Amino acid sequence: MPPAERKKNVLVVGGGPGGLETAVTAARRGHNVTIWDKHEELGGLIALAEKPPRKAEFNEITKYYKNCVNQLNIAVKLGIEANKELIMDFKPDVVVLAIGGEFIRPSIEGIDQSNVYMASDVLTNNMNLGKKVVVIGGGQTGVEVADYLAEKGISVTIIKRSSGIAGDMPHAVKVPLMLNLQDYGVRILTNTKVKEIKANGILVIRKGIEEFIEADSFVIAVGMKAQNNLETGLKAFVQELYTVGDCSKPGKIMDAVHDGYELGLSI
Repeated sequence: MPPAERKKNVLVVGGGPGGLETAVTAARRGHNVTIWDKHEELGGLIALAEKPPRKAEFNEITKYYKNCVNQLNIAVKLGIEANKELIMDFKPDVVVLAIGGEFIRPSIEGIDQSNVYMASDVLTNNMNLGKKVVVIGGGQTGVEVADYLAEKGISVTIIKRSSGIAGDMPHAVKVPLMLNLQDYGVRILTNTKVKEIKANGILVIRKGIEEFIEADSFVIAVGMKAQNNLETGLKAFVQELYTVGDCSKPGKIMDAVHDGYELGLSI
């Protein structure tokens, strides 16, 4: 790995896979690197990725990066919510924003009820969702949350607006998971539009016909979008400003790692 031509003070905001790989690569090239993260642990969405059944091995990714951070003497400050003022006071030469994406909250009548949760909340908190749960969204996150809940004995229905299910999953991972959902009796409704979330169920339109599905709670898992508010506020003040990972473009963990490596080499 080529050493940096000039040693810089690099601030990486966000300790997910993209930010960690950027920090480690930049430190190995000789830069002085600091990581800030608003959470109390490094790892970002890896902490969510390891929650569904059979995915505990994702914890090894976090362990690896924590070891690298310690070996390279990278400064880490946890529990800090970065903003423009704090970053400017720190006076870094380079700022890398790796703050992750923002979970999409779709515009659905009744979505603001107290029994509607985001997938991230369900995976990070041990909450009582009742006996019947509807998962809105049938991508990888949606089916993994469904698997996670069904394993606990909860009756789960997945609702997906378009055709197909878990199209963003690798085939080798998708097949056994779908078999699990089948064994658990998870109901999967594709080409189904959510009309309204009510206190005791959800009203959907399927094949032109309205159907009411009883449920105790609802989980939103319709994807993520880039989070760039902080970037917008810093553009005029930071000469070397970069984004990496989901806050740039939502994707897979390995996409964030690859982008972080490339960015670390270019700083």
